[in-house]
Amino acid sequence: MKITHFVLVIVFLFTCAVSPAQAQAGGREVFIPLVTEADPNVPLWMQAQQAYETLLPKLIAAKRKGEILEFRSEPSVGILGIKYASGARAFAFGNQQEISDLNAALALVPKTPATRATPEATGAFFDMTLYSSCYTISDLPNKEIVKAVMYDKTGNLLATSSTQASSGGASGCFYPWQQIMPGYKLTYKIYDTTGASLLGTYTSGVPAMGITEINRAEGSIGGYAPAGKFYTASWYHRELDVNRTYRAMGKADTVPADKHWLVDLSNEVSIRGGDFLMLELMQRNRFLFTDFRYAPAVSCDSIEIGCWGYAAPSQNITMSIMQAGKLYSFSTRTGVRGDFYIDLYDSQHNRIYLTKGDKIKVTGVEQLTIPNMTATVNFATDVVSGAVPMNTYFYLGVVTYLPGTGTVYRSRWTTSKPFKNFYAEDFSDFIDLKADDLFTVDLSYTDPQTGNKFYLSLPFAP
Repeated sequence: MKITHFVLVIVFLFTCAVSPAQAQAGGREVFIPLVTEADPNVPLWMQAQQAYETLLPKLIAAKRKGEILEFRSEPSVGILGIKYASGARAFAFGNQQEISDLNAALALVPKTPATRATPEATGAFFDMTLYSSCYTISDLPNKEIVKAVMYDKTGNLLATSSTQASSGGASGCFYPWQQIMPGYKLTYKIYDTTGASLLGTYTSGVPAMGITEINRAEGSIGGYAPAGKFYTASWYHRELDVNRTYRAMGKADTVPADKHWLVDLSNEVSIRGGDFLMLELMQRNRFLFTDFRYAPAVSCDSIEIGCWGYAAPSQNITMSIMQAGKLYSFSTRTGVRGDFYIDLYDSQHNRIYLTKGDKIKVTGVEQLTIPNMTATVNFATDVVSGAVPMNTYFYLGVVTYLPGTGTVYRSRWTTSKPFKNFYAEDFSDFIDLKADDLFTVDLSYTDPQTGNKFYLSLPFAP
């Protein structure tokens, strides 16, 4: 039996927000620093995106329930913005802090050193990511004030930004939220700490650039960019080990006259689904523009979210689910980074619950087969144990609701035993679990071959 659905894409892996015209009247808006201790060897946006992906299933579920009106991730500056519904309680995302002021949240994210095209270039250095709303500026040692404006291709003023430097640099976002798009013009004015003296004005157009080719077997990537510009192409491969390390490969060159660049980053490993691919382009030795993609992969949730992931950008794609001899088919369109989201309902609007052995296939993405994953709790020792595919590294969390405290989310990364599909993790240093508590155990498994993910949520009740 075959059931076909046509659904609309919700672009959320980079940002998930309704437009101002669609926004409901609601409660407070808060910001969460996604990175508070940065690894200097890994780009900030990549660390922020990984933290965001961990929170994503809970955010989508809260939005679907009406507790959150909208949320948006800005990995280029390491923050997550959430707008709560009126009267909704706050969420506890581990140790991550909610802050009501955007600039105060930005100030908590570590500043990372910028990469210059030439060593003789000095002074303010600007770093922006395409399709983001935010930017960072380095080499501002004296708490300078920054005022910025964004214009579209026809010269219309779209958004403005104001921030002040700290710790030698500044981060800011354009408001109302507008994405930095190719063809737009950005102008930054930098004033002294009093705001009375203009120290410099800096302007740049946003280049047309992108990653369009991924050869996973050969380890090469390619795309387009303005001819004659200096660029760097990089590939970050997750090792999926207990230290959460990455293997980084990169090459720098000048864009050829035909505007098509191609680099071979081959190493001992192939590009895995979900690997980070990045293109950096320098303008005027002072403006660094970044675009990034993920190698095609799909993630699915066991209960209430659906499936999401990355395929070819701005393309019509299909997804099929084979479950107990029944075929479900879906159709959608990807976003500018290839991101997509598909809600899992059949033709009668009944939710499709994914179970062990189900097979999910997305256009241009390797097949995901739902693995066997279980969890049990020993209330005497607070040890959570169960089954996952053998010798794998995965994410394990416990979500509890305590009267007077609200939702508490505790998590850690752990591993199954070598040559055994078994894990056991002690949560006694985090929380005292009781048999009469209401709580959920979350597991997030990444296939080490394909990079596909499966999130399992198991509710516990008296």
